[in-house]
Amino acid sequence: MTVTDRLTSPRRLLPMLMLLVAASAASWADDGSTKFIDGLNDVRKLAVKGRGKAGLAALKKLLAAHERAAYVYPHRADIETLAQRLAFKSQVKEKKPKDVVKGELVKWKEDGSIKIVYTPKTALGDFRRDTVKHPLHAAESLVHVARWSGPIEVRLEGRLDVTRLERMKKSPYIAYYETKSGGFPTMEYVADFEFGAVRKNRGLWGSLHLDGPEPGEWAGEVVTVGKPGGKYTMTLKVGKSQCVVVMNGKKLYFKRQTGSLHGRVVAFEGVRWSKLTISGTVDPSWINGKIRADVAKQRKTFDRTFRAMHYLPGWLFQKPKGS
Repeated sequence: MTVTDRLTSPRRLLPMLMLLVAASAASWADDGSTKFIDGLNDVRKLAVKGRGKAGLAALKKLLAAHERAAYVYPHRADIETLAQRLAFKSQVKEKKPKDVVKGELVKWKEDGSIKIVYTPKTALGDFRRDTVKHPLHAAESLVHVARWSGPIEVRLEGRLDVTRLERMKKSPYIAYYETKSGGFPTMEYVADFEFGAVRKNRGLWGSLHLDGPEPGEWAGEVVTVGKPGGKYTMTLKVGKSQCVVVMNGKKLYFKRQTGSLHGRVVAFEGVRWSKLTISGTVDPSWINGKIRADVAKQRKTFDRTFRAMHYLPGWLFQKPKGS
C-alpha cells in the first residue's frame, strides 16, 4: 500500500473529518453571541450590587462591541429593563436612618439597637396620639409608632408646673407596655410623680406601678423625691429580671414579671417636658421600611420620565439589516 493510499484510507479520513466538523461547529457557535450573553450577565451583577454608573458604562461598552449584531436585537426588551434599573441606581439618593426619623438619632445599628432623643417639637412625627381606650389606662398619651423589645430605657426631662398639674390633675409619666403578638397590652410599667399633703406642705413622690389588664391587678412602690417645682428627670428601665425607676436621683426597684419584652413606649402628652430619650432595641423594619418607602417613591417618579433611548444607542431601536 502506497503512502497516498494510507493517507486516504477510510480509517485515516474518518478522524480527520470529525475534527473538521467539530472545528466548523465551534466556529459557527462562536459568532459573538456567547460573549454577548456573558457580558450581559456581568452587567446584571453590577446592577445587583447597586453600581448604577459602572453598570451603564459596562452596558454601553458591551453594545458598542456588538453593534448591530443580529443576536443582540432579540434581547432588546431585557436590555431596556436593565438600563432602566441601572439608570435609577445611578441617580437614587437613598436616605440615611437619621433622615427618616423625627428625633435626633444618636445611635443606630442594623440589628435595631438605637438611642433617639425627642423634643416636644419633634415627637409628634414618630409618636401617635393614643385615642383607643384599653384596660391599662385611659389618659391622653403619646405612643411611639415602632415596636420595641427590651431591655429598654426611657428618660423624660422637664419642669414641674405644680399649679397647672393640680388644676389638670395630671402628672408627667412614662410607661412601657408589654404586648402580645396582636399588639394588645398585657402589662404596663409606669413611672410617674404624685402629689400629697405632708405637714401642710405639698410633697412630691415618685412612684413605680406595675399594672395588669385585669381590675385590681396592681402593685407599686413610692419614694419621696423632694418638694414640687423646678426641673425633674425620671428614668424607666425595663430589664429581663427587674424594673428600675430613677426619680430625681432616687431609685425604685420592682421585680419584673415573666413575659415578653416586646412592647410600646408611651409618654404622657398633657405636661411640660423638654427632652425624651429612648435607648433599646427597636424592630429594624421601622427605619428600614421608611428608607424603602422613600426609594419606592423616587422610583415611581423616575419611571414616569424614563426613556430608554436616552441611555442606549439609536441603532438598537432600528430594524436589523436584512429583516
